Amino acid sequence: MRPSAETVAPAGWPDAGNTTVVASNNSVPGELYVPKGLPNTRQYPAAVVIHILHGNFELERAICQTLASKGITAMFFKLPYYGERGGQNGRREMTSDPQRFIDTLTQATADTRRSVDIISSLPFISPKKVGVTGGSLGAIMSASICGFEPRINRAFL
Repeated sequence: MRPSAETVAPAGWPDAGNTTVVASNNSVPGELYVPKGLPNTRQYPAAVVIHILHGNFELERAICQTLASKGITAMFFKLPYYGERGGQNGRREMTSDPQRFIDTLTQATADTRRSVDIISSLPFISPKKVGVTGGSLGAIMSASICGFEPRINRAFL
C-alpha cells in the first residue's frame, strides 16, 4: 500500500550535556514526517535528514516529504546555531571563535546521534533500518556521523 500523504509533527529535545552560552541553542527543534496509510503489521525504515549550509530548510522538507510519500519516516532537525537555535547572530556566533566552532561540530554530532535515538524508539520503525542523508553541509555531517554512530544502516550523500 502506497502512503497517501505524510503527517508532519514537531520533534525536539533539550540538548542535555551540550549547553552553550547562547540559550536558544540549547534546545533542538526538528520535524518528523510520518507516512499515512502504512499497515500496522511490521516495522518500517526511517531516515535522518541533515540540512545544507544555507539553512532555510526548504530542501530538507522536500526530501522528508518525498521519503514519506515512499513509506519512509523521515526527520530533520536544525543544527547548532541555525534557525531558532541561533537567534539573530546565530551563525556569526558559531564562527566567532575557533573553539566554539569545534564545539559546534561536537554538538552537531551529539544532536544527530540523539535524533537516531528518537526515530529508532518509534514503535513502527525498525531500528536496524535507520539511514542518514544530506547534501553539502548535510553530506559532510552525514559522512562524519557514520564514523560515530553504529546504528546507521545506510547513508545517501
